[in-house]
Amino acid sequence: MHTEVVSKIEILDDELHLCLEGEGNASYQHIYREAQSVYWDPAKHSFKCLSTTGLSYPDICRHIISITKRVGVELSLSDQLEWGNVPELSKSQISKMLDKEVI
Repeated sequence: MHTEVVSKIEILDDELHLCLEGEGNASYQHIYREAQSVYWDPAKHSFKCLSTTGLSYPDICRHIISITKRVGVELSLSDQLEWGNVPELSKSQISKMLDKEVI
């Protein structure tokens, strides 16, 4: 299992992005093969979920974390985690969810 640090959680064009501290790995582009609507965005160095119909942002975050684990990438949160364009309610819900789970 390879560990990556999430430095920012942001919403862009209604897509939730978990942005990495580093540049990631070229092999991350293959995460789409899991057929779970999670993709690697090489420009943003982030994992994102494209199909969000009916899911809350905390659910999407949990989904991304689950799929990255499936492909051998464990995500950990930066001590200096930044938030971008995330509504306060969603930020609170995601924070509570992440506090309860071992990423």
